[in-house]
Amino acid sequence: MTTYREDISEALSDFIWKKAPEIDVAVITGDVATTADIADLDLASDYVRRISEYDTPIFLLPGNHDRFADALCRPGELAFEQQFPAYWTSGSSVRHLVVEKDGMCLAVVGVDLSLKSEDGSQLSNLHLCGRGKAYEERIREARRRTARLREKYEGIGVIWAVHFPPEFPEQDDSLHLDSGSELLEAATAVGVDHILAGHRHAMRVYHCGNALVISAGTSMAAYRDNEVNVIHEVLMDVDSGNVTLREIIDHKFEESFGTFEQIKERRVAIV
Repeated sequence: MTTYREDISEALSDFIWKKAPEIDVAVITGDVATTADIADLDLASDYVRRISEYDTPIFLLPGNHDRFADALCRPGELAFEQQFPAYWTSGSSVRHLVVEKDGMCLAVVGVDLSLKSEDGSQLSNLHLCGRGKAYEERIREARRRTARLREKYEGIGVIWAVHFPPEFPEQDDSLHLDSGSELLEAATAVGVDHILAGHRHAMRVYHCGNALVISAGTSMAAYRDNEVNVIHEVLMDVDSGNVTLREIIDHKFEESFGTFEQIKERRVAIV
């Protein structure tokens, strides 16, 4: 959050406050801070703490920036857990949140796919710091967590959330998720049809294997671009454990008003 604009962060806070009664869960798919420096994480945690007071359930997972250990952007820093203990506990690679409303039950299962510290030695340049990896043990735990949730809650729908979108349409080796196919295969194996992601600063909704990947844009970037500073309102239905994407409504920050305004053209999901 050190590379952000204060006016946009305030507008986002106001948006969440006004929409709080309608929001079942706010999913933040990582990169809440510029680096894992304590000053950066303190700023981000203060902001998350403030919006959590609006009684909106928040699901938060770390991104690659939240794991940058130093100015060289080496991965593996674990200070994120110290600053966000309510959202990501030390030693965890998988977390979940269950939301129940109007007889429907939905679980968001988040998986940390950021690089481990020992993988930092494999980075040949700074651009590779944007990569992630679907580690076998983390994917295996996501499968186990999904199975346990289905055993505990009858008729629960399950979606996964990760920072790095698998098989993103616009290829970029410096921002690639290694072993992304294994993530998709695991999702298929446990009947997860929807994966939320971020990282690429561009909103894309695309089929990948049997899953529909919903990759968010950026909500409060310091730079200006047609695809940044947009909030995505994702509407889903759950019926007997099956999750269906109804629609996605985009809200873009309007410089002239200083607020997030709904984009007239609603995004239609690829079905």
